[in-house]
Amino acid sequence: MATQKELRLKLDRLIGDADEQTQLYESSIQRLYITLGDVYLWWREARKHQGFLEDLYEKHNLVQRGEEENFTRLVRLVWQLDWQGNSAPKLQNWARSLRGLHHEYETNKDAYQVQDASEKIRQLFNSMGGIGAVGRIVSMNFKFSSVMSSNCFSEQILNGLVDCGDTFTHRGMSIVIA
Repeated sequence: MATQKELRLKLDRLIGDADEQTQLYESSIQRLYITLGDVYLWWREARKHQGFLEDLYEKHNLVQRGEEENFTRLVRLVWQLDWQGNSAPKLQNWARSLRGLHHEYETNKDAYQVQDASEKIRQLFNSMGGIGAVGRIVSMNFKFSSVMSSNCFSEQILNGLVDCGDTFTHRGMSIVIA
């Protein structure tokens, strides 16, 4: 059995290890935000060259599903990720965050016409609470606009018939009012 002195020494080492791990984790997150911003800015430039991105995607057998850019091909191209194993959630989350970033950028272009747009994007990720929150920009916008197109639902909102916690199904999608 360990003595209290040995346990205190071990605790001090654990505290040091946890501090080092926390610093590496925070640094890694900030690096991810910068890289996502750089990738997005690169994509904006690359798409100006007719056929350039399509050629790269084709060379790497990256197929687009649907008409709208969803950024999964871009994430797969840059990070060399595939849908298999534990890469799938990461791929999906990073692509979703790029969709949210794209919406934010397109909505507020002037805000990103700065010397260091990558840093501005990093600040966006931090201020919103990370990649999940930035990714939800598009999800929330899509769901809200889709729901609001329903006259019945709009009337319920206007008439005060909707309360927090209410759940609705609209076009096969469940909506919970928060």
